[in-house]
Amino acid sequence: MGGGKRDILLIGTAFILYLVGSAYRFYQLRYGGFWLLDFVGIIHWRFYFFFIFGTLVKKYFEVFCRWMDNQHISATIIVAMIIIHVVLSHFFPIHTYNTITFLFQGILGIIIVFTFFRRYQDSFSSSTFIGKWLQYIGRRTLDIYLLHYFFLPRHLEYMGLQFLNHTNPVVELFLSLFLALLVIIVCLVASNIIRLSPFLGHYLFGVKRAKS
Repeated sequence: MGGGKRDILLIGTAFILYLVGSAYRFYQLRYGGFWLLDFVGIIHWRFYFFFIFGTLVKKYFEVFCRWMDNQHISATIIVAMIIIHVVLSHFFPIHTYNTITFLFQGILGIIIVFTFFRRYQDSFSSSTFIGKWLQYIGRRTLDIYLLHYFFLPRHLEYMGLQFLNHTNPVVELFLSLFLALLVIIVCLVASNIIRLSPFLGHYLFGVKRAKS
């Protein structure tokens, strides 16, 4: 099978898993879920699409960069996604709206963040303070990904309901940033402690063992 066909198959599979995960999330919210399906993590299958998206961006990185460097193309993509978001909010049921917009918002967020850091990449080089820390965090993303669940504040859904009932975008933004930074810092501390063991560092985070 050619590379292009494999990519299409990956995208198709990821999209199907996304729909399955989103459908189960809707079922879980209405009926409370089912323990076996919760155990295998079906609700999280929808995030697989973003892994595939990142993999394909890396594979076609030069093409993706050319698109994002072209202001007309990047602006068109962003505007198109915003228009789709607005149209969906007016003409589709809430479940369909949430399912589709979650996907569009995720991709749109990735594009915006990527474009921002690429455009101001000199400000985030290893010679700057912020750049050093961001690159350090970047090298530890697997560690953070594996550990962050254990350090997330409990009952976040209740906090979300509070903001849903009493909307305050400014407070929500700063609280989200504070919690994200706090979790990242705790994960990095835990990562450094775990990495003191060559065995755990190798099998949990893929740290290469020193050759004897």
